Amino acid sequence: MAKNMFITAKFLSVLYGIALVLLSLPANSNENGEMSYSKINKMLTIIDEYAKSPYTGLIATIKPEVEEIQFSDIYLAITHEGKNVKNLVVDDEGLVDFPLLPVEMGKNARLEINQPKGSVSLDFTAGIKPIRKNKVAYSEVFGVLDDLETVASELVGIPSWLIPDIDYIEFSFNSTASITLQYADNSTVHQTKDDFNIQIERNDDLKASGAMLIFSKLPQKVTVIK
Repeated sequence: MAKNMFITAKFLSVLYGIALVLLSLPANSNENGEMSYSKINKMLTIIDEYAKSPYTGLIATIKPEVEEIQFSDIYLAITHEGKNVKNLVVDDEGLVDFPLLPVEMGKNARLEINQPKGSVSLDFTAGIKPIRKNKVAYSEVFGVLDDLETVASELVGIPSWLIPDIDYIEFSFNSTASITLQYADNSTVHQTKDDFNIQIERNDDLKASGAMLIFSKLPQKVTVIK
């Protein structure tokens, strides 16, 4: 019995690892500074179809690999059949908001980058969109964890209950901050430690109670703890 339980746990761990790999789409441009948009659009399509939380999204980060290049030097554009579809903006954190295109257009669209191959890198991961408000619903933020499990199950083709739970979210700040978890007539305050991070565990009862997350300042980064 113990041996079977070990095999099952190991099998689930492997499936979970596969799901996490599929949830990440590293991409490289070719020598001409462009790449296919199809993989990006495929991930956006899956998230759009299965995600319920407004905070579930494709987190796209661009990183200069050459010291001389700044975010402000990088320009991206989506083209289709030689025509410009959309110009994209790189923010101060290197984040880019990629749009979902119609299926057929997305298959053939190209992403053009005004930098040569090797000078910048792009990473695409299904995760939590930046939080832009100081007070947000707990259910909306932590609902992302359910969404990621659903998306992962769709990618590996197994029931979502076989995907191991993701139970923590980490909020990162650039200085001392706090998050107040407000529910019913009570509240709990979480304070940053020396690393300026706060980890909060998923709680289904809180999610159903209408609890709110109140930030003393907006987090610089929000990540899933696997």
